[in-house]
Amino acid sequence: MIAAALEEIILHPKDVLAVEFRWMLFAGLVLFFGGVAISVWRAFHVVARERLIGLAILVVPIALAGSMSGLALLVIIDVLLIAILIAEHVRIEGRPGARVAT
Repeated sequence: MIAAALEEIILHPKDVLAVEFRWMLFAGLVLFFGGVAISVWRAFHVVARERLIGLAILVVPIALAGSMSGLALLVIIDVLLIAILIAEHVRIEGRPGARVAT
């Protein structure tokens, strides 16, 4: 689903992204991040809360992007995804007992 939405953005970067493609992009992100969150839970019994909170936050720009170009929406989503991954990294690597690379 992400691939179809990205193809539409690449083909028409300055056009407003149709609502169907916005929700396809979101659904693909939900499947990916949700799948990773489930895998983390099954493997380590830890909730990947940054990813779940991030998905909830991603609903806002996707729902409100009615007059936004596809490229602008993609940039906003990318910035949010980077923030999610940085927050997760800080939480995991900053916890006591985390391995330190030498």
